[in-house]
Amino acid sequence: PLQTLRRWWRKLLRRARHLSPRWRERELHALSEDILKSLYKQKTGELAPDLFLTETIEAERLAELPTCLANLQRAGLVAPTVYQLTPEGEKEALSVIARHRLYETYLAEHTGYPEQDWHPTAERMEHRMDSHDRTTLARKLGFPRYDPHGDPIPQPNGAIPSRSGHPLDELPSQGWVKVTALQDNPPEVYRRLREIGLYPGVHLELLQRREGQLDARLASQPKSIPQELLPYILAEPATNPPPPGIFLLSDLTPGEEAEVYAIAPSCRGAIRRRLLDLGFVRGSAVQIALQSPSRNPTAYLIRGTTIALRRDQAVHIQVITPSKEKQKA
Repeated sequence: PLQTLRRWWRKLLRRARHLSPRWRERELHALSEDILKSLYKQKTGELAPDLFLTETIEAERLAELPTCLANLQRAGLVAPTVYQLTPEGEKEALSVIARHRLYETYLAEHTGYPEQDWHPTAERMEHRMDSHDRTTLARKLGFPRYDPHGDPIPQPNGAIPSRSGHPLDELPSQGWVKVTALQDNPPEVYRRLREIGLYPGVHLELLQRREGQLDARLASQPKSIPQELLPYILAEPATNPPPPGIFLLSDLTPGEEAEVYAIAPSCRGAIRRRLLDLGFVRGSAVQIALQSPSRNPTAYLIRGTTIALRRDQAVHIQVITPSKEKQKA
């Protein structure tokens, strides 16, 4: 409902743009940058040629498309006879992509924005930033090489970090893999991937391929990944898979002892820093101190301190049963 309201509001504003020449100028600028970005993604194969308009341009913006293309051609950013980027146009397209992915990284690391809002918010902000804003934000973030989805961020010198991994449907159906990136477009596909528990950096044990799905295990939890989602998951064979017996802190039972193995890569920004400050670091012993009837929240004893965590926080913490020698000690 909130997303529908936002779309309705944006459409209403666009219909009123003729009342403000400045607003129309902003709209044409944003559409022009979207065109550059789409042409670049066509060139790299991220966007199929026949999906150019339907994937990028909303219906109410199509009327402005000829005007924007003509302006881009006059500016020397698009070739005059075919819809292809010139070297200068490619440079500008990479700048737009960098601004988008930097802003997504900023939202993930420094704000409390819900994950589903990262992409649409960055879609708007990429058009409001200039080269100075891009440099300032990159410096603030430590010049990251990849965004929260695992996509490479074009660097100030024009270099593009290599993208590792292959679509999951091209890898063997058994063995350990490490997810390197998830495609965040279309949003519905990305939402389904995250509901499964996938994110860049996670280790996944592939078990078998059945009709219409791939069976896998994630932190001791069985997962079934529909076949149609596999091309949207980039992964590579894991060189250092986690030890057997990893499970989630949220699955710890009263009286059971465990030790922290890792905070999952899905936990970012202020929440991750808070968990580390509370002592959830590798090797720390942890057990349940007190549990509400609903098991949410649960109080955990760690490093001599009782810490209450909600279930949606505890699912980010991977633990392992300590060895018998440690239990005796």
